[in-house]
Amino acid sequence: MEKRLYWIMIISMMGWCAAFSFAPALMHFGSGGTAWAENIRMIFSPFCHQLPQRSLQVMDGPMAVCGRCAGIYYGTLISTVGSFHFKKFYFDLQKSNRWLWLSLLPVMIDFGLEKTGLISTGIVIHIMTGMIPGWTAGVYIITGIVDWIVPEHINN
Repeated sequence: MEKRLYWIMIISMMGWCAAFSFAPALMHFGSGGTAWAENIRMIFSPFCHQLPQRSLQVMDGPMAVCGRCAGIYYGTLISTVGSFHFKKFYFDLQKSNRWLWLSLLPVMIDFGLEKTGLISTGIVIHIMTGMIPGWTAGVYIITGIVDWIVPEHINN
């Protein structure tokens, strides 16, 4: 049961990342793909501002999420894949929420530097600062789901 649950989470997260990553390609090929791309953008719109100038460009179009959100989702995907191999480490890590708060520091520093006008960071920095809390949040999300669905996993 537990192994199947990990695979379900990995495949789900891969689908989530593929959806926002390939939306511009769907738009590029036109016809029926345009409607799909617009629906994907609509799905992600409550979670992200989707400003084109803050998004990675794929096939001459912006991804369905900004660079920082893409980093968060990619970080969560990496965390999901890692959870399959580093289960004990993940469960030990999530015992303290200190790591979750510390992982937000790079995002807060980047955001603060941009808002104060001291420095303007680019899309690569946004993705990297998003991946850190994305990975950390993934640890908490995955261990929480496994804890909830397979509570006896700790004894194994």
